[in-house]
Amino acid sequence: MSRFFPIVATAALLFASAAHADPRLYLALQGGLSLGHDADVSDRRGPVNGQIRFEHASFNDLDDLGFTGGGGIGLHIDKDERHSFRVEVAGNHNRLEINKLVVGGNTAARGGHLAVSTGFINGYYEHDFGNLAWFKAFIGGGLGVGFVELGEPRSSSLVSIDDDSTELAYNATAGVVLPFGDHFGLTAAYRFLGTTEAELDATRRDPTTGAITKGAVDVDVNTHDILLGLRVTF
Repeated sequence: MSRFFPIVATAALLFASAAHADPRLYLALQGGLSLGHDADVSDRRGPVNGQIRFEHASFNDLDDLGFTGGGGIGLHIDKDERHSFRVEVAGNHNRLEINKLVVGGNTAARGGHLAVSTGFINGYYEHDFGNLAWFKAFIGGGLGVGFVELGEPRSSSLVSIDDDSTELAYNATAGVVLPFGDHFGLTAAYRFLGTTEAELDATRRDPTTGAITKGAVDVDVNTHDILLGLRVTF
């Protein structure tokens, strides 16, 4: 549990800072596209070692893209007319389809999915450009907990990774908000989301004898998310 201590420390620091200001409550909803890149799969137990390859993402073929959605509740703290800060608690879900698992240069599995459900404590800095621009820019990030699940591939696969794990999660986000009055804003952002290595159970089937070998692997999990959203400030 010690790996989750940074989450508690971050939450205490951010909300303690907010307590000394005059914050406004806000709600945020967002969703968009999630792009996963090839993830390394390293042995922990048993002869499974390779790389998970996601479907190649293309804006011309939306079937090859994963999706993400979530929301949060937070406090908006104005320092002055140009500078402000936000602290929020947020939840999110990502799902990506897996193209294949490559082991030793050969395809050992096809199909399956990667799902990541996360809860974050986030902090942001937001800048108002005044008359120079009609939007505000923000940058930030957060720490949290991620529930990582790898779904079972097709039955013909030689390797099967069908397990889940709870990991330390982190994100870094940058974007813009288009205000509509004092209470509403449309947001667009890029987010990098990752977790610590997930240890997942795996099996490998010998193509000649059919014998099953059990083991475990460490899987790198990270995504690149393109988000559109709505923010309501009270």
